[in-house]
Amino acid sequence: FYGDGVASPGSDITFFDWPDVPQEQRGSHTITRTGLRVRSAASLAWWATRFAEAGVKHGAIVERDGRAVLDFEDFEGQRLALVEDGGLGDGEPWAASPIPAEHQIRGLGPITMTVTQLAPTDLVLTKALAMEEVRTYADPESPRHTVHVFGMEGAGPAAELHVAVRPDLPVARPGAGGVHHVAF
Repeated sequence: FYGDGVASPGSDITFFDWPDVPQEQRGSHTITRTGLRVRSAASLAWWATRFAEAGVKHGAIVERDGRAVLDFEDFEGQRLALVEDGGLGDGEPWAASPIPAEHQIRGLGPITMTVTQLAPTDLVLTKALAMEEVRTYADPESPRHTVHVFGMEGAGPAAELHVAVRPDLPVARPGAGGVHHVAF
Protein backbone atom coordinates (compact mmCIF):
# COMPACT_ATOMS: atom_id res chain seq x y z
CA PHE A 1 0.00 0.00 0.00
CA TYR A 2 1.23 3.48 -0.82
CA GLY A 3 -0.32 6.78 0.17
CA ASP A 4 0.99 10.27 0.76
CA GLY A 5 1.72 11.62 4.26
CA VAL A 6 -1.95 12.20 5.14
CA ALA A 7 -3.60 9.56 2.91
CA SER A 8 -5.05 12.20 0.57
CA PRO A 9 -7.75 10.95 -1.81
CA GLY A 10 -6.10 9.97 -5.09
CA SER A 11 -2.77 9.14 -3.48
CA ASP A 12 -3.22 5.47 -2.63
CA ILE A 13 -2.16 2.45 -4.64
CA THR A 14 -2.19 -1.14 -3.44
CA PHE A 15 -0.13 -4.13 -4.58
CA PHE A 16 -1.07 -7.74 -3.85
CA ASP A 17 1.44 -10.59 -3.79
CA TRP A 18 -0.10 -13.50 -5.67
CA PRO A 19 2.58 -16.20 -6.00
CA ASP A 20 2.60 -18.43 -9.08
CA VAL A 21 0.24 -16.25 -11.13
CA PRO A 22 1.05 -16.30 -14.87
CA GLN A 23 2.44 -13.14 -16.44
CA GLU A 24 -0.01 -10.63 -17.90
CA GLN A 25 -0.33 -10.87 -21.68
CA ARG A 26 -0.20 -7.25 -22.82
CA GLY A 27 -2.75 -5.84 -25.22
CA SER A 28 -5.96 -3.80 -25.28
CA HIS A 29 -8.91 -3.47 -22.90
CA THR A 30 -6.63 -2.92 -19.92
CA ILE A 31 -4.79 -0.35 -17.84
CA THR A 32 -1.44 -0.05 -19.60
CA ARG A 33 0.46 2.43 -17.44
CA THR A 34 -0.08 3.93 -13.99
CA GLY A 35 1.19 7.48 -13.55
CA LEU A 36 2.64 8.68 -10.25
CA ARG A 37 3.00 12.43 -9.84
CA VAL A 38 6.17 14.21 -8.73
CA ARG A 39 6.66 17.96 -8.40
CA SER A 40 9.51 18.73 -10.82
CA ALA A 41 11.93 17.67 -13.53
CA ALA A 42 14.62 17.67 -10.83
CA SER A 43 12.60 14.96 -9.07
CA LEU A 44 12.56 12.87 -12.25
CA ALA A 45 16.35 13.16 -12.50
CA TRP A 46 16.68 12.17 -8.84
CA TRP A 47 14.48 9.09 -9.44
CA ALA A 48 16.36 8.13 -12.62
CA THR A 49 19.58 8.02 -10.60
CA ARG A 50 17.90 6.01 -7.83
CA PHE A 51 16.46 3.55 -10.36
CA ALA A 52 19.87 3.08 -12.01
CA GLU A 53 21.51 2.43 -8.64
CA ALA A 54 18.78 -0.07 -7.66
CA GLY A 55 18.65 -1.88 -11.01
CA VAL A 56 15.07 -0.80 -11.79
CA LYS A 57 14.20 -1.09 -15.49
CA HIS A 58 13.48 2.43 -16.73
CA GLY A 59 13.60 4.61 -19.81
CA ALA A 60 14.98 8.07 -20.38
CA ILE A 61 13.19 11.19 -19.19
CA VAL A 62 11.05 12.26 -22.14
CA GLU A 63 8.33 14.77 -22.87
CA ARG A 64 4.87 13.28 -23.36
CA ASP A 65 1.71 15.29 -23.69
CA GLY A 66 3.60 18.44 -22.65
CA ARG A 67 5.01 16.98 -19.42
CA ALA A 68 8.31 15.43 -18.45
CA VAL A 69 7.88 11.68 -17.84
CA LEU A 70 10.07 8.81 -16.61
CA ASP A 71 8.67 5.38 -17.53
CA PHE A 72 9.69 2.36 -15.46
CA GLU A 73 8.62 -1.19 -14.64
CA ASP A 74 8.45 -3.06 -11.37
CA PHE A 75 10.00 -6.52 -10.98
CA GLU A 76 6.83 -8.19 -12.34
CA GLY A 77 6.74 -5.96 -15.42
CA GLN A 78 3.99 -3.61 -14.27
CA ARG A 79 4.30 -0.41 -16.30
CA LEU A 80 4.46 2.79 -14.29
CA ALA A 81 5.54 6.37 -14.97
CA LEU A 82 6.69 9.26 -12.85
CA VAL A 83 5.06 12.40 -14.25
CA GLU A 84 6.04 15.98 -13.51
CA ASP A 85 2.84 17.66 -12.31
CA GLY A 86 4.19 21.19 -11.88
CA GLY A 87 2.77 21.32 -8.37
CA LEU A 88 -0.83 20.76 -9.54
CA GLY A 89 -3.00 18.48 -7.44
CA ASP A 90 -2.82 17.47 -3.81
CA GLY A 91 0.01 15.62 -2.15
CA GLU A 92 1.53 15.80 1.31
CA PRO A 93 5.05 14.53 2.05
CA TRP A 94 5.45 11.70 4.52
CA ALA A 95 7.80 12.89 7.30
CA ALA A 96 9.26 9.41 7.98
CA SER A 97 10.07 8.64 4.33
CA PRO A 98 13.68 7.99 3.31
CA ILE A 99 12.89 9.94 0.11
CA PRO A 100 13.57 13.70 0.37
CA ALA A 101 10.25 15.58 0.64
CA GLU A 102 10.84 17.52 -2.58
CA HIS A 103 11.15 14.25 -4.57
CA GLN A 104 8.39 12.18 -2.99
CA ILE A 105 5.51 10.83 -5.04
CA ARG A 106 2.56 13.19 -4.58
CA GLY A 107 -0.24 10.92 -5.79
CA LEU A 108 -1.70 9.06 -8.73
CA GLY A 109 -2.28 10.26 -12.26
CA PRO A 110 -2.49 10.27 -15.12
CA ILE A 111 -3.59 6.69 -15.83
CA THR A 112 -3.31 5.21 -19.34
CA MET A 113 -5.63 2.53 -20.66
CA THR A 114 -5.72 0.92 -24.09
CA VAL A 115 -8.85 0.08 -26.08
CA THR A 116 -9.54 -1.05 -29.64
CA GLN A 117 -12.38 1.46 -30.19
CA LEU A 118 -12.86 4.85 -28.56
CA ALA A 119 -16.66 5.21 -28.81
CA PRO A 120 -17.80 2.88 -25.97
CA THR A 121 -15.19 4.25 -23.54
CA ASP A 122 -15.92 7.85 -24.58
CA LEU A 123 -19.61 7.28 -23.83
CA VAL A 124 -18.93 6.03 -20.29
CA LEU A 125 -16.34 8.71 -19.52
CA THR A 126 -18.35 11.66 -20.83
CA LYS A 127 -21.91 10.62 -19.93
CA ALA A 128 -21.51 8.55 -16.75
CA LEU A 129 -18.39 10.15 -15.24
CA ALA A 130 -18.81 13.71 -16.60
CA MET A 131 -15.26 13.78 -17.95
CA GLU A 132 -14.46 15.66 -21.13
CA GLU A 133 -11.94 15.01 -23.86
CA VAL A 134 -9.42 17.84 -23.50
CA ARG A 135 -6.72 16.98 -26.05
CA THR A 136 -5.00 14.23 -28.04
CA TYR A 137 -1.42 13.23 -28.80
CA ALA A 138 0.40 10.56 -30.81
CA ASP A 139 0.82 7.24 -28.99
CA PRO A 140 4.52 7.02 -28.01
CA GLU A 141 4.50 3.24 -28.55
CA SER A 142 2.81 3.51 -31.97
CA PRO A 143 2.86 7.08 -33.35
CA ARG A 144 0.29 6.28 -36.05
CA HIS A 145 -2.27 5.78 -33.26
CA THR A 146 -3.82 8.43 -31.03
CA VAL A 147 -4.12 8.86 -27.27
CA HIS A 148 -7.21 10.78 -26.14
CA VAL A 149 -6.92 12.65 -22.84
CA PHE A 150 -10.06 12.86 -20.70
CA GLY A 151 -10.08 15.08 -17.65
CA MET A 152 -12.18 16.19 -14.75
CA GLU A 153 -12.72 19.92 -14.43
CA GLY A 154 -9.57 21.86 -13.55
CA ALA A 155 -7.77 19.08 -11.68
CA GLY A 156 -4.73 18.61 -13.96
CA PRO A 157 -2.76 15.36 -14.20
CA ALA A 158 -4.22 14.03 -10.93
CA ALA A 159 -7.60 13.68 -12.64
CA GLU A 160 -6.73 12.56 -16.17
CA LEU A 161 -7.33 9.33 -18.01
CA HIS A 162 -5.31 8.81 -21.19
CA VAL A 163 -7.07 6.43 -23.59
CA ALA A 164 -4.83 4.91 -26.26
CA VAL A 165 -6.80 3.58 -29.23
CA ARG A 166 -5.01 0.53 -30.62
CA PRO A 167 -7.20 -1.64 -32.89
CA ASP A 168 -4.05 -3.56 -33.86
CA LEU A 169 -3.59 -5.16 -30.43
CA PRO A 170 -5.09 -8.40 -29.12
CA VAL A 171 -7.17 -8.30 -25.95
CA ALA A 172 -4.90 -8.42 -22.88
CA ARG A 173 -4.99 -11.38 -20.50
CA PRO A 174 -4.79 -10.50 -16.77
CA GLY A 175 -1.82 -11.72 -14.75
CA ALA A 176 1.26 -10.72 -12.79
CA GLY A 177 2.42 -7.25 -13.79
CA GLY A 178 -1.08 -6.17 -14.78
CA VAL A 179 -3.49 -3.76 -13.12
CA HIS A 180 -6.78 -5.11 -11.78
CA HIS A 181 -8.66 -1.80 -11.62
CA VAL A 182 -8.56 1.93 -11.07
CA ALA A 183 -11.11 3.60 -8.80
CA PHE A 184 -12.19 7.08 -9.91
